Amino acid sequence: MVFIYFVTLKELERQTKVNVNIQVAELQDTFKKGGIDKTVYVFNHMIEQDVEGTSIYLLTDHDGNIVSGNLDRWPRDIDKDGKWINFYIEPENGEREQMMVLARAGTFPGGYSYLVGFSLKRFEDLRKILTDVFSLSLVLIFLLAAFGGIILTQSIARRLELVNQVCKRVINGDVKERVPVSGSGDEFDVLANNFNTMLNWINGLIEGIREVSHNIAHDLRSPLNRLRNRLEMIANTKEVIDVPKDMKGAIGEIDSLINTFNAILRISQAEAGAGIEHFTDFDLSETVQAVVDLYYPLAEAKNIRLTANIPAPIHIFGDKHLLAQAFANLLDNAVKYSSRNSSITVYGKVADGMAEFSVEDAGPGIPEEYHEKVKQRFFRLEVSRTTPGSGLGLSLVDAVVKLHKGELWFHDNKPGLKVVVRFSLGEKINPSM
Repeated sequence: MVFIYFVTLKELERQTKVNVNIQVAELQDTFKKGGIDKTVYVFNHMIEQDVEGTSIYLLTDHDGNIVSGNLDRWPRDIDKDGKWINFYIEPENGEREQMMVLARAGTFPGGYSYLVGFSLKRFEDLRKILTDVFSLSLVLIFLLAAFGGIILTQSIARRLELVNQVCKRVINGDVKERVPVSGSGDEFDVLANNFNTMLNWINGLIEGIREVSHNIAHDLRSPLNRLRNRLEMIANTKEVIDVPKDMKGAIGEIDSLINTFNAILRISQAEAGAGIEHFTDFDLSETVQAVVDLYYPLAEAKNIRLTANIPAPIHIFGDKHLLAQAFANLLDNAVKYSSRNSSITVYGKVADGMAEFSVEDAGPGIPEEYHEKVKQRFFRLEVSRTTPGSGLGLSLVDAVVKLHKGELWFHDNKPGLKVVVRFSLGEKINPSM
């Protein structure tokens, strides 16, 4: 509005000056060709053509007497140098209103002076209209802004209240509550999606803790009962028994429990990123080959052919001991569940900036629907219930792989299982993450 205001007035002023310049040029040309008489005639004709009465004309002689024009006197303090001037025409006897004039004053040969201009009443009228429109627009803008602000505030408050209500219900224990999403894709939907993702993560942690607690109670109850019964038998028997043998059995049960808790501790530490600040660059192929060499005797004991095809060197940034433990768990499972006279193959390769290792066996395998569940603590398939173990081996592998920003996949080896682990080469992990 301010821009329109000034541009419009400036354009009117420009057009007024153009019209005055045209008339002055016409008068000068007329005086040059026809003298004073012809100029007076043109002056009178211009006055007659001014139907609206907005033009100002005045022609005086060298004594200041009016020769022609629609003013009754020469305005005070007006120079006759041909420059643009502004002046007020004062009212006289109430016949004319005071008005501003934009004009040019000059002289003709012989001492004649002229004054040609236009009233700026149109300017004042337009200025008043624009000012009124501008004022009304400001009032409307403020009213609309206030109305829009109230609606926006209520909308924001309503959306925030939905989040607050969900928070209250979650605090009261209903962790399955979620923030509704409007589907508009606005910032509140982004906030709601992030909030729901966080609640899903928290709910997953709670479910995981509940499941781990249940599994610990279920899986550790049996060895504890066996240990208690063995010790109770030693304490209460009156017969001659082989105490050293029974004590060694009890110690074995205790060692098994300690190993289970140590495995849980290692998994928790890996999931929490403990020790990441001590990561170093090392040859992973050498580490995996050492683990394979360690399991050769166990494989031979079951008449299993264990082979390895690992190119060297494959350097990555990580914890050498944790990764050795992870690959030992994979090979231990492969040897444990593979049938006699079968084979196990360990492959390693580098492709697209990734180091990939796989362990392939010919055992019973893992059904596809359990590929993610076997990563959970204490989860064991029915086929594994009769074999020694705690169900923590693959959980530790998954935690170590995630600690190194890697990927762990399971595939059907037809028959058997193929476990694939991938790491990014040369990627340094930020300890703060």
